[in-house]
Amino acid sequence: MKTGIPHDRDLRAGLTIVALVAFSALASLVFTPFDPNAMDAAHRFALPGWPHLLGTDNFGRDILSRLAVGARFSLIVSLSTVTIGTVFGVLLGMPAGYFGGVVDEVIMRLVDALTSFPGILLALVAVTVLPSGRYTIVAALGVLFVPSFTRIARSGTLQFKDSEFAASARAFGASSFRVMFVHILPNIYPQLLSAIVVGLSNAILAESGMSYLGLGIQPPAPSWGRMLAEAQAFLFNAPWGAIAPGLAIMIAVLGFNRLGEGLRKELGL
Repeated sequence: MKTGIPHDRDLRAGLTIVALVAFSALASLVFTPFDPNAMDAAHRFALPGWPHLLGTDNFGRDILSRLAVGARFSLIVSLSTVTIGTVFGVLLGMPAGYFGGVVDEVIMRLVDALTSFPGILLALVAVTVLPSGRYTIVAALGVLFVPSFTRIARSGTLQFKDSEFAASARAFGASSFRVMFVHILPNIYPQLLSAIVVGLSNAILAESGMSYLGLGIQPPAPSWGRMLAEAQAFLFNAPWGAIAPGLAIMIAVLGFNRLGEGLRKELGL
């Protein structure tokens, strides 16, 4: 008898970790122990304990509060980034696989051109070219995820475009658009879903890396990568300032990776 509880350990572990990260992000909308941007010079570098459970940074800001708000921004950026990659990947990859020929050649050569540039360099160029703003990083990182989702959508379309259900739809007069997005797309969603979840972990890493370089979420909004960069100078006299955001990044990435691996096995991919 099915209980609705996942049996795979990776899936259970991933769901638990992702749920905790999501809960802390949502909870920060209504409550944080302290104002994440409030500076308190009298309590700079306070040791972890009460009332600052994870200590304070070089400006006396509560690290736990900043981690919770940073989780919100990390999830917003990663979800937005992967959404951009998925939407454009599907819109490019499905026509490439379905029509083949010149359409396939042009689209895949564009994808190859994007992939030929180092990801970090492409993101740096995008951040420089795009208008500055808090979420400029979303568009910059979104471009990096388009090629992988394009290939997944193309591969799935090639697999199903000559299937019986697609041929039957065409025989009843369905347009190419309808065959692709009504009949074929639901059959490739398992591959896309697994890639989306793993993509979220990569997006968190990418956003943290860009924020570490000062090109991600801009102050005063807390960001795990920027917190790590700011704490680096005080690593020996206040290591908790770097350990906390470093662990947050590691746990979130691990959670999405485990969830993606569990989904892959659950869906039989």
